[in-house]
Amino acid sequence: MQTRTRFPLPWLLLALLVVVGLAYGVRPQPAPAPATGGWVWHHAAADPAEATPDLPAIPDQPAGTLRFKDKKFWESKNIAVHQVKRRIAGAHSSLHDLHLDDNDEVWIKRKGADDSTANYVGTLEELAQDYPLTK
Repeated sequence: MQTRTRFPLPWLLLALLVVVGLAYGVRPQPAPAPATGGWVWHHAAADPAEATPDLPAIPDQPAGTLRFKDKKFWESKNIAVHQVKRRIAGAHSSLHDLHLDDNDEVWIKRKGADDSTANYVGTLEELAQDYPLTK
């Protein structure tokens, strides 16, 4: 009885794709590191050397420890907290909370995450201007 060898078509196609990809310069590239560490959407200077009184520098890390504030706190400051979270975290806004550091700057981080993973949002005054509470 004659044995039949299978033609290695999938392997040949894969090898052809790799060769063509390398020939055209399609190589895996490392993802670029974010310059600011995450979502920063307020007007601030990413480079501390460009900071001015009107355009403050973006802090790299929170000052001190972050403190969670509930919905009543944000309402007392006239800030629509859910709009802020939705703008930054999108569909995953329920998985994130806003926090304050020792300088009263607002940071967002995933619930239960370490403070070092927080991303700068802005100051209380900026948020009150940009996301006022509507009744």
